[in-house]
Amino acid sequence: MKKYYKYVLLGTVIAALGLTGCGSDSTTDDKTEATATPTQEAANEGDATATPTDEAASVGVGEGANMVTTDGTVSAENAKENEIGKEITIAKDGKELYTITIDSVALTKDRNDFDETQPNQVVKVTYTYKNIAADNLLIDSYSFALEDKDKKACNSYALVGKDDTEPIPAGESLTRTIAYALDSADKDVTLYYNATSGDNSIYAFPITVEEEK
Repeated sequence: MKKYYKYVLLGTVIAALGLTGCGSDSTTDDKTEATATPTQEAANEGDATATPTDEAASVGVGEGANMVTTDGTVSAENAKENEIGKEITIAKDGKELYTITIDSVALTKDRNDFDETQPNQVVKVTYTYKNIAADNLLIDSYSFALEDKDKKACNSYALVGKDDTEPIPAGESLTRTIAYALDSADKDVTLYYNATSGDNSIYAFPITVEEEK
């Protein structure tokens, strides 16, 4: 009978130890899950903090995103002032790569019927670039920005059939047109060109725009 009680007592102790071990594993799992939660929240917070960056990247897209700041102004303190119609030669490391000429910057009556913004004025920019020694040169609206009299960057404006472009090989040239929405009635603007396909210099073209002829 004493042996029977000993076996019962021994079995109870073993069972208790077994239950204690499972509780320990469960607690560890709970702690692991609990400590993983802040990490996940931090990851989520990381996603949240990425949102302003995405928004910042979208500011100025299509009109010199690399020059337009998050507050909608143009950052071009060291821009070299140039004239409309004057050819600029872009070089890098002493090698001439291409030339670019801003042919005209003028107001246009052309409008995009599919654009719901219907700005007060539309500024059309026509430029010509010639590839001297670059590989498949492409210069599009991402290299430009238009600033109004209040130092605000203008949004790009799609003129149907006016803004197609393609890379060109050495020895060829291309004339292209881009446009911007000018919401104010002022006519004093500054066009900026950033030679990203070259020495990364920025050129400024201040002008009082008139109706195109």
